[in-house]
Amino acid sequence: MNPLACRDALLTLRIGVVLGDDLLARSAELRATGVTEMFSGEAFPQRVASVNAHLGALPIARALVAGCDVVITGRGVDSAVTLGVLMHAFGWSDDAYDPLAQGMLAGHLIEWGAQCTGGLVTPATVAEQRLYDIGDPRASLVPDVSCDFTQVRMAQEGEHRVRVTGATGLAPDSSYEVSARFADGYRSTGFFTIVGEQAVQKAQRTAAALRARWC
Repeated sequence: MNPLACRDALLTLRIGVVLGDDLLARSAELRATGVTEMFSGEAFPQRVASVNAHLGALPIARALVAGCDVVITGRGVDSAVTLGVLMHAFGWSDDAYDPLAQGMLAGHLIEWGAQCTGGLVTPATVAEQRLYDIGDPRASLVPDVSCDFTQVRMAQEGEHRVRVTGATGLAPDSSYEVSARFADGYRSTGFFTIVGEQAVQKAQRTAAALRARWC
């Protein structure tokens, strides 16, 4: 949430900073659109703690092209940190929509890690992550590309090794996902992803450990 302070802590390296996600100064403008709280439906609050757009991969790629060793961003799309590196490494332009969709899918698959890197890795475990939080599979939107995942195919190519093909892309629209936060008491939620071999036993052991700590 404070990319400039992070930059100051790493001044021995050549550092790029991606700004532009902070929309707090535009709170009144967003309030005027009639946006409501996603759970309760209440009106946009009069005072918010933060408002951030989820930026894409292009500024990360540009910073790497400029010679940066480290790129620090504010809020970004989870897959952007992977896609930005791929754009730089392979020289993908910002209108190479099929490669961008493929890179976005790669980033999406590894953003949570365990589905594709831990325990058992099969087309089934990878497919679980592919389906997570993508919206319309014909037009999964990120700032850099509109992804079509309907023709994605997965094949086992060795132990814990899956080949993923078939992602295609189109030009993105002009929209960005924006998240806003405001103080309204406290809420705590937790989510554990437990997959692979002996998942049931691992889940039971985890639950027992949590009960022992919390109860």
